[in-house]
Amino acid sequence: MSGSRLKDDNFIQISAWMLTELELKGNELLIYALIHGFSQDGKSEFHGSLTYMAAWTNSTKAGVIKVLKSLLAKDLIQKQAVVKNGIQEIHYWSSKSREQARGSTKFTATQKTSGKQSLPNKDKDNITNSTSSPSKSETKANETQEEAEEFLKTKLKDIFGGHFVFDESFIPQIIVLAESFKLERQRLSDYLDFAFERAKGKKPASLTNMFFKMAKSPAMMQDFVLSQGEKAAETEQSTPCPICGVNAKAFGVCPNCGFDMSERKNAKAVSLQRQILSMPENTKLSFQREYDAIIKRHNSFGLSALVSNPALKEKFDFELNEIYRKYNIAV
Repeated sequence: MSGSRLKDDNFIQISAWMLTELELKGNELLIYALIHGFSQDGKSEFHGSLTYMAAWTNSTKAGVIKVLKSLLAKDLIQKQAVVKNGIQEIHYWSSKSREQARGSTKFTATQKTSGKQSLPNKDKDNITNSTSSPSKSETKANETQEEAEEFLKTKLKDIFGGHFVFDESFIPQIIVLAESFKLERQRLSDYLDFAFERAKGKKPASLTNMFFKMAKSPAMMQDFVLSQGEKAAETEQSTPCPICGVNAKAFGVCPNCGFDMSERKNAKAVSLQRQILSMPENTKLSFQREYDAIIKRHNSFGLSALVSNPALKEKFDFELNEIYRKYNIAV
């Protein structure tokens, strides 16, 4: 969050009724006043970014999302998803502004701002007019864009070693692309992994740039959708577990010994699992604790860092070989 997004002449108008009638305070008061200020004419909508709202409240995007949820739950604000130029935005307005527009509450000149509120250039756009607010069912039907963006940003940070290296339009473009393919948002995490592996397979000079281009490609998402259909069909097939012989789903987990069946054709993985399962119980538990600690440390670097930094990969391999040697596991 950066306070530089605010200009010295930007302002929020807080009216007394927001405190006395709505009993708002803190960041809920500030964000409500911000949204109402842009929508008080009964037609306009607020479509500023989470970053802009976070700047006004001197908080984080996560904090803003929490406040927006609370205001929506109290029915003090409404929202709807609007797609412009292929990018989805979330527009907000205060419920009171629509009541005033319908004449249920007298809207006097004293309630209007004496100046003009404006969004920073990055958040400016033609304000969408709406003659009526959506029903509660329509509001619930709109996915929470902010939560989806935050989830995908966290996923991308995990892939790229804790850093988000793309511009702010990247994630909304991915979400809109997913909607065109009717891909559920919870599947987008798998899609990003899929696109990353495809980009890595091309061995580009810049993995980040290659991923940026490929992930936004309709052809890439089509390949992912088709691969998921094939995988789903394979997943239903059952086959004997190479460790214990019990029938298990081809891409599931063996219900008897816990072996990852997707590794059933990997001779090294099968050999390792057999050796681990043959250990005495106490030895096995000790090995698993040390092994899990190495894997956790390895995952904390992110896939991109491990791919681009051979030293990290070499260190990881060395640590694994050391623990295998310590527990007499042949690899």
